[in-house]
Amino acid sequence: SVMKCLLLVLALMVPQMVMARVGETLEQCVERYGEGKEEKYGISAPVGVKTYSFTKNGLPITVSFWHGKAFEIGYGFYECEQKSTVATFKKLQKANGGEREWGKLWEVGDRKKRASTVDGSMSGHYLLDSDGNLHYVNFSDRAAWSETYKLLKELQAKEEEEKASKATD
Repeated sequence: SVMKCLLLVLALMVPQMVMARVGETLEQCVERYGEGKEEKYGISAPVGVKTYSFTKNGLPITVSFWHGKAFEIGYGFYECEQKSTVATFKKLQKANGGEREWGKLWEVGDRKKRASTVDGSMSGHYLLDSDGNLHYVNFSDRAAWSETYKLLKELQAKEEEEKASKATD
């Protein structure tokens, strides 16, 4: 039917519409999606991570930046009326990984699978809804993610030390 054809065309277009790439600048993301909104809630904000929310064709996209480059990108398919499948995840893998080769997907939970690039520089995962459609997709640069996580843990330890020190004063 015409409706099925239209849905198929839209499903194939989603990766082209949401081609944020790990490594892009904020300016490139704004060019791709339009103005974003800086989020203040990000857990890594205290160590300099900037997180922005964008919406493109009804799809919420969250991008976190470290040293001016996107290191983590999340796609909220749960907000879309159009349903997307694992094929969309694979297209987004290619868009975000560029020429890097991706390893096999492995299951990490109920309806959740993860993959890493063969060189270990990137990871990606998806979560399916109860109907088997994409619910959420995420890609990240592993080195930047590890660095920001380490800095956050160091900051939290320092804050705990300061609290303990004040408690004994």
